[in-house]
Amino acid sequence: MKQRKWKIIFISLFSCVMMAAIELLWKPNYFYKSICKIGLFGGTILWICLKEKRSPSFFFKIQNKRQLFKAILLAVAVYVLILFVYGISGSKIDFSQMLNGLSQKEGISAKNFIWVALYISCVNSLLEELLFRGYAYGFLKEDMPEWQASLFSAGLFAIYHVAIMVNWFSIWLFLLLLAGLFVAGLLFNYLDHEGGILPSWLLHISANLAINTIGCLLMGVF
Repeated sequence: MKQRKWKIIFISLFSCVMMAAIELLWKPNYFYKSICKIGLFGGTILWICLKEKRSPSFFFKIQNKRQLFKAILLAVAVYVLILFVYGISGSKIDFSQMLNGLSQKEGISAKNFIWVALYISCVNSLLEELLFRGYAYGFLKEDMPEWQASLFSAGLFAIYHVAIMVNWFSIWLFLLLLAGLFVAGLLFNYLDHEGGILPSWLLHISANLAINTIGCLLMGVF
């Protein structure tokens, strides 16, 4: 059990380090980076299913329908809350570095942003939920206290986004976003603690949809 615990931690860390290396060293546009992430995160999960002799459906089991219903209500609330916060404070935030990074480094423009937004909201969120909640939290809590697994998963989820968001915002806003991601990771873990990743995936989709709605406004999509 102890050996399995460290294996889970190593594989989770290795997957994130590899994506960070791709992000910071190779610096591909968003299309090629997404292909890498699908291959790395998706391939890791498939390999884990084979090694652990578990069906992929294991990650989507529903043991508590009330938890799923709670997640749906939270998803709606989070979408509204993010747009509300942007509405009252968006004008005070400098998005120029982020927009320049998206257009120059990622190859994202108003013409292709809708497709990127759909991918981020549905596919990218699923890949992250499978790795951070399904594996780093779901498997790890079988071999260590649940609160420790939750802290590790949430911390890794937050730190993973450092390579993505670096140089986008001021240091204080960056740290605030990092703390927000950590708290979000803890919340996602709480929603999933009785079953699979469906509750956290729904909430993740909702948050990404809200952020991408703001992205559409900033990029002049509509």
